[in-house]
Amino acid sequence: MKLNRLGYLFAELGVRTENPIAIRLHQFHLPGWEASLDKRAASTYPSGELGLVTVDVPSVNTRACDLWQNPGAHGWRRVGAGGRDPVGNPGLARS
Repeated sequence: MKLNRLGYLFAELGVRTENPIAIRLHQFHLPGWEASLDKRAASTYPSGELGLVTVDVPSVNTRACDLWQNPGAHGWRRVGAGGRDPVGNPGLARS
């Protein structure tokens, strides 16, 4: 597995595995977490005693795994260039 990019609300991973695996982020699974495997939608779910964001990677042919928090799920909206959320991430503002 290769970590391509990581942020508080997203992760982009390169994946190569011989067996199905579960990828778990160190983030709580709250409404709005989404995932894609090779640009196809995949389901996320809470796992472990802390309920962390998890996605199953079932295929050895999977090459990319992207996870992100949908900003609209918590009242965030996208803003133009220069807009920042409270922790400095670009492109988000509280509605």
